[in-house]
Amino acid sequence: MNKHAITAQEREQILHRLHTTTENFAKIGEAFNRSPWTIKRIAQVVGVSAQGRDSYSSCTSCGAGISWHNKSGRCQPCGMKHLNSDPKERAKRSERLKRAYQDPEKLRRARLRIKENFRVAMENPEKRERFCSRARERFMRNVWSPEARAKWYAAQPHTLEKAFRTRFAWCPPEYLEQYRFLRQTKHLSYPQAKQIILDEIRVAKERAVNRLSPFERQEIALQKGAGLTEGYSRVTLGGVRRA
Repeated sequence: MNKHAITAQEREQILHRLHTTTENFAKIGEAFNRSPWTIKRIAQVVGVSAQGRDSYSSCTSCGAGISWHNKSGRCQPCGMKHLNSDPKERAKRSERLKRAYQDPEKLRRARLRIKENFRVAMENPEKRERFCSRARERFMRNVWSPEARAKWYAAQPHTLEKAFRTRFAWCPPEYLEQYRFLRQTKHLSYPQAKQIILDEIRVAKERAVNRLSPFERQEIALQKGAGLTEGYSRVTLGGVRRA
């Protein structure tokens, strides 16, 4: 005899519970140590409606109704949140995706699929509104909340200084005030102001060279790699060739 077979007495008890309660199949199955599929098959045989009984109570995180096929006890969004909160799971998924997308053709198909799915979703007003609502919530939480703004302002001095040094690496500090004057007072564009400053730097260097004595100019030429002509020594520097 099959030890997993349902006895006549157990069958009568299950039928009585199906007729007298509105419990879902999963809950009735737990009471009799049977799977929801078994309870559903019995209900189908005797003609008991399955409407409203396929739900596996509710999601353990948000309370949304889920199917009794679900094994995690969470709805899809909550299940993804739970997985994403696990660093080990995130690392495994990242490594798996990196290996998969090393194939250029597979990466191209994935990008096209994501783009097409997004386009189709945005054509649905309900999905588009849900997407926009979540985007607004993320913005208010991650960008506009007091905590996020305080963190942003705390990082600004270092961030702005780094960006300034990168963009204005060509401009010596003594010319920054003149650059600001050209931009803010004269309302010149960035390329125009930059060219003016570079021209002034070039002229200033030429003037500085012209003010040097012949000996100093020859010493600078030697430092840049110029050689001495025959018959002259480093002491007099009378015959420095051009570098």
